[in-house]
Amino acid sequence: MPTALPSTKKTRLEDPLVHEWWDVLYTNSPATGDNYLRQLYRFCLVAGTTPAALRNMSAMALQRTVNKWIALVARTPSERTKKPIEASSRSTQWKAAKSYLEHVGRKSVLAKVTKVRIAGSRTSTRRREEIVPTQEEVGRMLAAAGPRARMVLAISKDSGVRPGALGSYTGDEGLRIRDVEGLTVVGDKIVVPEWPAMLTVYDRFPGDEESYFTWLGNEALEAIRAYLTQRLKGGEELGPDSPLLDNRGAKHLFVPTKKIWNITSKPLRRSGFVGRPYLTRSYFVQQLERAQQKWKFPSEWKIAWEGHATDERGRLRMQIPYGTGKGRHNEAYLKDHRDAYRHAYEFLATVPAREDSEAEDRLVRRILERLGFSGEQLDRLLLADPDELRRQVAERLRPPARAPGRRSEPLEEARRLAATGEWEPVHVADGQVILERVHLPLPPE
Repeated sequence: MPTALPSTKKTRLEDPLVHEWWDVLYTNSPATGDNYLRQLYRFCLVAGTTPAALRNMSAMALQRTVNKWIALVARTPSERTKKPIEASSRSTQWKAAKSYLEHVGRKSVLAKVTKVRIAGSRTSTRRREEIVPTQEEVGRMLAAAGPRARMVLAISKDSGVRPGALGSYTGDEGLRIRDVEGLTVVGDKIVVPEWPAMLTVYDRFPGDEESYFTWLGNEALEAIRAYLTQRLKGGEELGPDSPLLDNRGAKHLFVPTKKIWNITSKPLRRSGFVGRPYLTRSYFVQQLERAQQKWKFPSEWKIAWEGHATDERGRLRMQIPYGTGKGRHNEAYLKDHRDAYRHAYEFLATVPAREDSEAEDRLVRRILERLGFSGEQLDRLLLADPDELRRQVAERLRPPARAPGRRSEPLEEARRLAATGEWEPVHVADGQVILERVHLPLPPE
């Protein structure tokens, strides 16, 4: 009778039939394969058996084993929380055991076992206690995050993509720069398209049913620009196939899903939330429901942007392949989607969106040209950090220190000269004061 789980995955896979069963599951979905492998051994631990003994049981022996498991599992503490095992985890243990028995050819024996019903298996305490944040609270999350975590949170709350889309369970696949329509790298500059930009999530991830597209708003695009610019300045070479979220030289090119949870956990805690990265996806779904009530766009569009193959009634199995599931879409169709998302974005944005970013960029360029910046110097300045931009502009606006009737002095000396009434301070910077001689009227003859 086992008293503890095998300590490593390698040990659990020593049984050839268990390895064969796991291999089939892992090929279809690595996350499901590893999870079911753990849950099978947890079932056996509670029931006091092993996978080898389980597959050789008669129908009566299997029934007694299942009855024993039902009686004990609700009172068995979890290894991680030391609290009773959640109903959802108990359900997964039984699903894993059934899957294993069916794989080894014991389906006929399994059919004679009384059906197992576990109340509350569709939810969990953690999920029930999670609170979907408001627009202001999501704004606090973004403010508390660094460039990397801010991009992850902004993409999730603007598009609703799952963490597994940015990086798969194994880190072998994920979103690339080319998946954001119009996002390009030109030299040392990140060119961001006008919002909303289409984001395509391809069905290259295990378990995905369909490719689908969704949208990125202004905040997500600005977060992508800031993060990719930081990577460029760090010397990384970026191209269309580069990962949107880099793994910083680790074994896999993309960040594994579990690590994405670690990236977002700190800003969530700093802003007062304890939960999964799915909080921002839940925010996207709930805010879209509010937007749909106001703007009356088709519910099928909302469900497709969320990445669902069907709604709760299974109504989209036919609509998606002939509608949003097509690989290419005509411009009129996409324009309707863009307009609907642009209207809905007032419910998703945490700050007012820029209506015309290109016009704003042209205005900034014109002001800098009037200040005397031009050519490569102007281009570098437009890509500079805000602090560097302010410093350069302040330097250009500073009056010349050496000119007829002007002088630059330290603060104490400037005060003495100003007290004489002959000199007037006109500019202060870096501890130096520029003074200009006061033109006093000539005395009367």
